[in-house]
Amino acid sequence: MSQAAGILFVEMSRFPSYGGTKRVVVNLARALDRERFVPWVLFYRDGPWVADLEAAGVPVTVFESPAPEPGADVARSGAAGLVPAWQSGAGMQVSAGEDVRRSALRRSASDLLSWARLLGPDRARARRLVGLVPAATRLIHVNSSMVVDYSWFHVARRCRVPFVTHEHGIWKPRRAAYRAVAARAASVLCLTQERVDRLREYLHGRVRADLLPNGLAVDRLVPARDRATVRAELGVSPDLPLVITAGHLQEWKGQALAVEAAADLAGRGLEFLWILCGEEVEPAYAEALRRRIAEAGLSASVRLLGARADLPDLFAASDLAVHTSIQPEPFGLVMLEAMLQGLPIVGPREGAVPSLVRDGVDGRLVQPRDAGALAAAVFDLARSPQLRHAMGRAARSRVRESFDVRSQARRLEAIYDRALGRDAQADGPGAGGPS
Repeated sequence: MSQAAGILFVEMSRFPSYGGTKRVVVNLARALDRERFVPWVLFYRDGPWVADLEAAGVPVTVFESPAPEPGADVARSGAAGLVPAWQSGAGMQVSAGEDVRRSALRRSASDLLSWARLLGPDRARARRLVGLVPAATRLIHVNSSMVVDYSWFHVARRCRVPFVTHEHGIWKPRRAAYRAVAARAASVLCLTQERVDRLREYLHGRVRADLLPNGLAVDRLVPARDRATVRAELGVSPDLPLVITAGHLQEWKGQALAVEAAADLAGRGLEFLWILCGEEVEPAYAEALRRRIAEAGLSASVRLLGARADLPDLFAASDLAVHTSIQPEPFGLVMLEAMLQGLPIVGPREGAVPSLVRDGVDGRLVQPRDAGALAAAVFDLARSPQLRHAMGRAARSRVRESFDVRSQARRLEAIYDRALGRDAQADGPGAGGPS
């Protein structure tokens, strides 16, 4: 057997919460075959994710970087009001699946700026980062597209090791420097087949793109309390429909849409409790949600529970999970977590959601950004316990069969083998397809 290859994971997010990209890194590093791969993880921020990996025996380094937050070029709202973003008419108009159209002059200027950053400050920053790379590293796994910080491209070149990049965000055409970096990656890991196809088309086939859907550590996500106990703590009777939406409280996650759908349900005479769980990363938006809930007379029917460490318990105690993002969802790991606990999903028919939820099998897909359509789907499932249970069983089976992190790790190991020239081990099931 060949010597185990050292893999350096780099998680550049400085976002304070334990979000999806950090969970992906933690899950993958824990799931790698330690006889063949030795993981190290570099984080740009300290937090509970560090303790989780150290408990699993994975070495961790925390580097407090002054670099820009990856993805910082994506506009984030701190809106004080609840005028829905899709109704405001303000700013640049982007519809689902449609790219932002820029003038040729603006596009050229943007390309030049991206080259200047790639060859200037990002290259200079790499000189400081090289010292953080363990000597035994044979491949660098950058858990980002690197579109805001190309430093690790230069680090990999200086260390003379291959690198892979992981596309987690919403796909859109990138600047010229990105195209050059992506073409030199051993793999660009994509969460959905649609994104693989778009990337290959955008780079005219000059990229090695591989499908790598996110996975869950299914055996770790076990409720600590039973359903009756959790519902009693919430003050929910056994037969009252309990709806849950989990995700950071920020405008693009669409909790405002949930509140409007809840008002529609109340108008239909449905009795229910809808709980919104998530860290208030946009405090003004969270406060506006509270005002809207009070104004609509929904205080008894809609509750903001904040960030919760017991999501498996809350999912298992609920009857239905609703995903409300008003922009195309890059993946939606939290949907899989709900499905694992036997919940059907109601979500928008766009982004990655249709690749996770089979309409009519695991849940219902509805028109994006349509509170009425969302309410109608919730209303039907709330009144159909047998259908909910059948969908929930299908959802649980789907996650265990298709989204177990152990299967994800085997696919990733095959991609690593290919990048490292260990082709004989990469030819089996799960190997990433060539571009």
